[in-house]
Amino acid sequence: YEDWIKDNPVKPFYAILDRIVPGDGRQGTVAILTQQSIASALTPCLNQLVGNLQGEGFTVYSYQVGGGTPDTLRSFLRNLYNTNGIEGALFVGNLPVCWFEIKNDFETYGYAQFPCDLFYMDLDGTWLDTMTAGNGKYDGHEGAMEPEIYIGRLTPTGIGTDTVVLKNYFRKDNAFRRDTLFLDPQALVFVDNDWILWGPQWAQDVGLLYSDTLNYWDAETTRASIYRAKINTPRGWVSVFAHSSPALHQFVYNGGGSYYYYYSSEYRTQDPPVNFY
Repeated sequence: YEDWIKDNPVKPFYAILDRIVPGDGRQGTVAILTQQSIASALTPCLNQLVGNLQGEGFTVYSYQVGGGTPDTLRSFLRNLYNTNGIEGALFVGNLPVCWFEIKNDFETYGYAQFPCDLFYMDLDGTWLDTMTAGNGKYDGHEGAMEPEIYIGRLTPTGIGTDTVVLKNYFRKDNAFRRDTLFLDPQALVFVDNDWILWGPQWAQDVGLLYSDTLNYWDAETTRASIYRAKINTPRGWVSVFAHSSPALHQFVYNGGGSYYYYYSSEYRTQDPPVNFY
């Protein structure tokens, strides 16, 4: 958080309504919030996305935004939810990030801190700052904790020039919606050792969208070599649950005594035919 806030000092919040595009009632209402400093560079992409959403039946509220704190952005979303009934919002660019901290992570690992977009989804719960009041990080969550809306965030920090990466993302999004990138509605659920207990439930959840789902949650068959082979089959969705870093997934077998890796670089070299991970 300290590094992030140094690069993102707090400035006054503002939101400029670009347009309201009405749907035909087949779908709900969504909001697109775009960082103002990059909005003009993304105008053709955003126009295309809004047009696609309207064609699918959505009503779209599109804003250019800047500055603010997590609290001011959450208040803005709450107002959109209460006044316009949005079911979700898409953040495009560098919008405020809420941080959460835990004093004793799993009562084993000590202090931990991390970004938490659930803050923007749960609009009526109570978020607390009790460990070090006023340090900019929440550490408690209580009351009505279920999310009222969903949030998507497109912030390509660290993987290239923002507008270049975002334009490529929107190009692929449009191709998917128009079926030129659409793959067969098949899914893979690949659950390594620590999460096997929840494997059946997660497979059932994914199965709500993908009736043709291949499931692995046996401790000895969730190996890197099998994962590598299975993602060569065209699939609309892959859920992989494994200890990971930016560099790799680690898969454990032989009763926890052996492990092997699937490296992040392999996603580029192998280029699996998968729409979503």
